[in-house]
Amino acid sequence: MSNLHSYPSWQIAAALFLLLILAIELGYWIGRRLGKPSEESNSALNTVKGALLALVGLLLGFSYSMASTRFETRKAMLIQEANAIGTAYLRGDLFDEVRREPYRELLRRYTDARLAFFRMTTDAEAVSGALQPSEALQNEIWKLGMEQARANPLSPNNLLIVDSLNAMIDTGTERVAARQNEVPQPIIVLLIVSTFIAGLFIGHSFGIGRRRSWLATFGFAFVISLVVFVILDLDQPRRGSIRISQEVMVQLRSSMK
Repeated sequence: MSNLHSYPSWQIAAALFLLLILAIELGYWIGRRLGKPSEESNSALNTVKGALLALVGLLLGFSYSMASTRFETRKAMLIQEANAIGTAYLRGDLFDEVRREPYRELLRRYTDARLAFFRMTTDAEAVSGALQPSEALQNEIWKLGMEQARANPLSPNNLLIVDSLNAMIDTGTERVAARQNEVPQPIIVLLIVSTFIAGLFIGHSFGIGRRRSWLATFGFAFVISLVVFVILDLDQPRRGSIRISQEVMVQLRSSMK
């Protein structure tokens, strides 16, 4: 099975819309072919339909909750990383004068690299390659911090410098992990399959009554597809139209004179 996360959210939503129209039409054809069931069978069918629609609603709510939670986590991690880099930059004042400006210049370049990485919207291979510059700069910044500590082994400032660099590196790693954390594909597949089966039952009801309702057909398909679009869009930080503004990092970079 191909990775659904590799497709833009609007494409999946559009395909689901067409799939639901097809499911309702297929259900309508089945309902007409089978004819009207007995009163007991009809009651059982209505019970199954109600349970299935409730399950679809539950899955939609659960999936939306997962996607929105991940979206808010990414926003929070952005602020945490900006604060960590800002703190590390300010603690450049604790460096010896010979190392102070090289240290700050490395942090400026690191901030630029982080901005470039999180603004990328290309394929996974290019994104992975874009992460390498910031990782290399992390190593250089850490190396310079250790040089400062070794040059002043008794200085109480060493702990402050090391703590700020640790926080910056750890937060950077956590933010990358949060960007890669997506709603599991089996849940998306289950959601699509459940809505398809629900469409079949809705069409079956139309077929029993031998009367289509195009308003209900297109309304159901559109609403379900729209909700799935929002869920997937929240879960695709690089491809989706709902983006997290990098303004906090931009302001931080502007303050690094």
